[in-house]
Amino acid sequence: MKGIGNRRSKKAKVIERLRCQFPLAVLLKVAKMSRSPFYYQRSHKKDRQNHKLMKRIKDFFDQHHGNYGYRRITCVLHNEGMTVNHKKVKRLMKVMGSFGKVIRKRNRYSSYRGAIGKITGNEINRHFSADQPRKKVYTDVTEFRLNNGEKVYLSPILDGFNGEIIAYDISTSPDLHQTFNMLNQL
Repeated sequence: MKGIGNRRSKKAKVIERLRCQFPLAVLLKVAKMSRSPFYYQRSHKKDRQNHKLMKRIKDFFDQHHGNYGYRRITCVLHNEGMTVNHKKVKRLMKVMGSFGKVIRKRNRYSSYRGAIGKITGNEINRHFSADQPRKKVYTDVTEFRLNNGEKVYLSPILDGFNGEIIAYDISTSPDLHQTFNMLNQL
């Protein structure tokens, strides 16, 4: 069955080339081909071209383990000298069911929940250095991601006199217990 379609497409190509010189009815009669297969082959020419492009897209997609999306695949095709629009690559990838991995932006930890409790005045006034030890101390919570996806939180106390860390605590959750453990080290 595959050979028949291939012969028809070749006949349709020849008829298409000779069409400007001879009437279509004569060409179809000589080729022993009816009108409907001729027009079918003519209309599906674009599908065969897309099939080659889809194969190339699938090769890139599989080669890079599904990490390439339509933009990167379009760029690679352009680098190979193929002229193709990114919208066409996107549409063909959608037809094939090939979607690149979506890289989501990481959410950072933020302990801020609005104004709760009293807000003291600005005592430091951006003068962070101190003239004696433990007169001005500062703290913050920093989030670290480990390789296994876990998070740990570091909360140090920094002395404004010499920049030395005088106490710290590492915890799996940034809560009040972490703060108390850190303050108990003083």
